[in-house]
Amino acid sequence: MEAVFPRVETERLVLRRVTQEDADDVFAFLSDPEVMEYYGNDPFPREKVPTTIQNYDSMFEDKRGIRFGIEEKATGRIIGTCGLQFWDHRDRCAELVYILRKDSWSQGVMTEALGALIQYGFEQMDLYRVQAKIEVPNIGSHRVVEKVGLKREGVLRGAAYTFGEFRDLVIYGKLRTDE
Repeated sequence: MEAVFPRVETERLVLRRVTQEDADDVFAFLSDPEVMEYYGNDPFPREKVPTTIQNYDSMFEDKRGIRFGIEEKATGRIIGTCGLQFWDHRDRCAELVYILRKDSWSQGVMTEALGALIQYGFEQMDLYRVQAKIEVPNIGSHRVVEKVGLKREGVLRGAAYTFGEFRDLVIYGKLRTDE
């Protein structure tokens, strides 16, 4: 993986480093209870956003993964993030993570972003496997990962403790050789 944070362009989007100048855009989706419903966290208070952005940088610098801001080319604003985290260098595997502003849902944005992200993971990070864990009722997220070629592999019962309860997660995976 590069030493300088990369930029990945698609037709409508730029996947790029999130900076402190993007804090207002990031706060807009991280503070939305509906967006955060399946993210595993309570909505973020404003003061937590700078540390979150710093954590994205640390993950890249420490080679634990990468978290891109999803910039809309038309507006220049960050409308979400997507990344490959929990990077296991030995097994060449990482986990997809992503979040998107509510007003950008159902427009193919995340499908476009994740398609580019997965290609980046296979080509630049030399991953063999990309996986995602999704809460059972998060139908939109199931559709997105299936559109980008991940296959449903099973259910991890009670694998996530969020909002005071244990929740089941569906695990999806895609291998470099699945193409």
